Amino acid sequence: MGYFFLVALVDKHHLEASTKGTQLYQDIEVILKGKELNLPEGMSFNDKDGNQRHEIRIKWWDDSLVTYQQASVLDIDSLNNAPAIHIAQENKIAGYPKGDKPVFFGHYWFTGTPARIKHNVACLDYSVVNSGPLTAYRWDKNSQNISNESFVTDKQ
Repeated sequence: MGYFFLVALVDKHHLEASTKGTQLYQDIEVILKGKELNLPEGMSFNDKDGNQRHEIRIKWWDDSLVTYQQASVLDIDSLNNAPAIHIAQENKIAGYPKGDKPVFFGHYWFTGTPARIKHNVACLDYSVVNSGPLTAYRWDKNSQNISNESFVTDKQ
């Protein structure tokens, strides 16, 4: 009986996790890919693999962004060449609160020298598969702020 209950519970979560529109599916999408924002009706772009996309990955940590061009993590030519497209109030980006604990994330393929984005926000993905640095962070348990000097790469 206990085994059957466990299998039913696992199956239930697998189904929910793989069903578009469910909360669990949406949560997993954000965790794996980052926050996205739907483009205005009729707008799209082709990603690096030629797939048509109708949403952009956003700079979820920044609450000062007012246009799609500012909010996009990627430089998208068709978006950058369009007139400024303002983000509707209901889609306003909340940002990462100044007083919250430091958060580290990846899967964004940043380039350049690893550095914090805000005092409590940092990306550790600097495109290692495209010859960027393998990046880590040396945590100082006595600090509540992320320090640029604590990034460690295989290129140092």
